[in-house]
Parts: sequence; C-alpha cells; structure tokens
Amino acid sequence: MSYCVNCGVELDNSQKACPLCGTEVNNPHEKPHKEAISPYPKHLDRSAKRFESRMLAGVITIIMLLAIGICLIADLIYSERADWSIIAMSALLLGWIYFAIPMLMLRWNALIYIAIDALSTITFLYVLNMLLPDSTWYLTLAVPLVLLIALLTALNTSIITSKSLSLIQSLACVIVSIGLCVVGIEVILDIYTQSPVSLSWSLFAIVPCAIIAGALLMMDRSVRIKEALKRKLHI
Repeated sequence: MSYCVNCGVELDNSQKACPLCGTEVNNPHEKPHKEAISPYPKHLDRSAKRFESRMLAGVITIIMLLAIGICLIADLIYSERADWSIIAMSALLLGWIYFAIPMLMLRWNALIYIAIDALSTITFLYVLNMLLPDSTWYLTLAVPLVLLIALLTALNTSIITSKSLSLIQSLACVIVSIGLCVVGIEVILDIYTQSPVSLSWSLFAIVPCAIIAGALLMMDRSVRIKEALKRKLHI
C-alpha cells in the first residue's frame, strides 16, 4: 500500500493517480498490478440515482397530499368552507414544487428550476393577496422582490455553470450580487412606501461587498496565491 506524495491519501495498488488531488502514483518499490481491481467504480449508476430521487419525490408527494387532505377536511368541518386551508394547501404545493420537481426532472437546466420557482412564488403570493384585505403590496412589493432575487440567482447560476470565470472570480460575482440585491430591496421599499428613492442602509451592504470582491479579484491576479489555494482546496 502506498500514499500520495502530495496530500497523503492512502492509495490502492490498482490506482495510477490519487483520487483526491490527481497526482500521478509513482512508487518504485512496488510492482504494478495489471489485473488489480479498482476499489472505486469507474461509472456512476445514473439510473439508480434517478430511481432514488424519484422514490424520494414520490414520498414527498404522498406526504403533501395527506397534509392537504387533512387541512381541507379540518377546515370544512370547523369552518364549513375552505378558508385558511387554501393558504396551507398553497404553501404545501409551493414546497412540493421547490423540492420534488428537481428530483423528478434531473436533466433540466438550472435556469428552468429558477423560473418555475419564481413563477410559483408569485402565484402563491397572489393567492395570499386575494385572501388578505390589503392588496397594495402585491404588485409594488412582492412581485418586484421575487423577480429581483430570481434574476440575480439566474445570473449567478449562469456564470458558475458556464465555467467562463475562475472560482475566485465567480465568488466575487456572487458577493457583488448580494450587495446589489440589498440595494434593490431598498429601492423597491422606497417605491412601495412612496418615499424618495435614495441609498442609505443598503450602503452598509454594498460597500463591504464591493471591497471583498475587489480583494478577491486582486488575489485572483496573484499566481502564488492561486497555486496555494489549489494545493489547499485540491481544485
């Protein structure tokens, strides 16, 4: 049995490279075993993974349907009409969309999930808007907030999945987007309260985010720091 010279992981005789950091195995004192069986599977059983995900989604669906049925029956018994159960059923359905759909549709693009979640959230908030007496918050507050968060999430997802930027650059983009989200929230709140649009408390978020993102970009330009991070994080 040998060990990786880079990270110290114990290696099997059949391995030609470290499974953790990818360093080539070169042990002159041990003869190679041509017929040795690798201790790790070469291929992931994707069909088994899909089956397990769909089974879990089925369990979530059954639990959701039972909870919806209990809420509806209880509401009809005590209120003699569907009242508060509409909110409970809508919330349960929203949770099912958040968690079960990604398990059922593993091959979908991440942007599709974000769009479905945003549309579902807007629909759920519309149901609340119809049941509550004050209806001024839906179009001027709820919808803009959901669209802002969905847009920034989709932007960060596209940047990360495209792999056009390095890990540090992608992290800097995520941090900047957090600051922009806080600024957007303040602007939306000013519009909702019919106050003059101005930046005040959101500056306490955007300024540190900009400083941290700038520091990360400076680190990304340093070859020495990048190599040290690669050795530490095995990336």
